[in-house]
Amino acid sequence: MRFRFTLAVWGDWHLRQLEAHGLPSLRAPGNLDAVDYHISVHTRSADRERLAAALAGLDADVKTPLPDDVQGDQGTANNVVHACKTTDYAAAAAAGEAWALLSPDMVWGEGTLAHHRAAFEAGKTAVYRPLLRVDAEKAGTIRDFGRRSLAAIALEHEHAVAKTFYRADGPLFSSHAELIIWRAPGGLLNKTITAEMQTCVAGQAPHMEFIAPAAADDEMLVVGDSDEAITLAMAPPDKNFSHVVGHGPLSPGIVRAFANWYSSPATEKIARRSYRLHAGDIDPAEWAEVERRADEFIDEVFR
Repeated sequence: MRFRFTLAVWGDWHLRQLEAHGLPSLRAPGNLDAVDYHISVHTRSADRERLAAALAGLDADVKTPLPDDVQGDQGTANNVVHACKTTDYAAAAAAGEAWALLSPDMVWGEGTLAHHRAAFEAGKTAVYRPLLRVDAEKAGTIRDFGRRSLAAIALEHEHAVAKTFYRADGPLFSSHAELIIWRAPGGLLNKTITAEMQTCVAGQAPHMEFIAPAAADDEMLVVGDSDEAITLAMAPPDKNFSHVVGHGPLSPGIVRAFANWYSSPATEKIARRSYRLHAGDIDPAEWAEVERRADEFIDEVFR
């Protein structure tokens, strides 16, 4: 199956992340070399030359629909990316292709796209993965894109916003409850509450919002372990996370309210799957108690 990728990027910080991590990791074994693909790049005229050089050798076209004075705040970025991916998604749906969003600050573990391609070939229609935020300044320049190497970075340099507002045992849990993180022996257990698709067979979700419709279990793949696939979301330590506000300890009510506001028929199915993040071998039996507590909490959320 052919993949159509959307990449919207502008501004020095995101361009540097794309050059240092995004493109090198996509060139790692088992990613772009494992799929038939085309990348639609959306940027400003001011960034076209730099992007063209960075994309040399890849099947990509650089478009310049963005005004040179486009802002980099979260709200503007969300709207710009939404417009770009809507256009590309429609083209992918018309051509019967898979579609994925390539965020410029995303680091792709080796074999991730091969993993997604195999899922689609096996009849899956959407792949979901957790958002593993990493402090870009502490992580420095990443050279090794092996899955366990990236898992070690995710654990050692987890972004402060995740530690502060998304830990199940923390004093301040965010009302924007997009994920929950439990401590586990040798790693972290993640539950994802949002059902926004980043990789899918185009045409299988409403094209405007990318929120998953009801789907049979065997059509959805929720990545369950960092040994299967891993991606890191790089973020500067001072990134504005004003929408992530803590209101007290984690409770089913906080998560239920968020799930009702950011709703999808697939949310509960995704939340009931766990993602094990670990950089070494683990004993599943040692994780069983953590997983039991996490599953019981999700039961209470959706009861």
